[in-house]
Amino acid sequence: MEIIVVCGSVRFRDEMLKFREEQHANGNWVLLPENMEIDVQEIDMRVKEKMDSLHMVKIDHADSVFIWNRNGYIGESTKRELEYSLLRDKPVRYLEAMA
Repeated sequence: MEIIVVCGSVRFRDEMLKFREEQHANGNWVLLPENMEIDVQEIDMRVKEKMDSLHMVKIDHADSVFIWNRNGYIGESTKRELEYSLLRDKPVRYLEAMA
């Protein structure tokens, strides 16, 4: 079993949820961003900051990080999470090869 944390934009929510189901079927545990179920544009910034901090804790506990970079897109939050992951020597995989 592997604990995989997914970092990516909620615009790819449906794809990430499907990935989680597939990985669960393979015996892996997938941790997704907390904001998958809510509209981030409509939440208080303090709440968003807490959700972002929680995602960093998930990275700390994960065996690996999976960057959801559909069509090469990596937003600001995902960039921060990627940098955080690399600083902690977490193995990082990407949905699509980086150019």
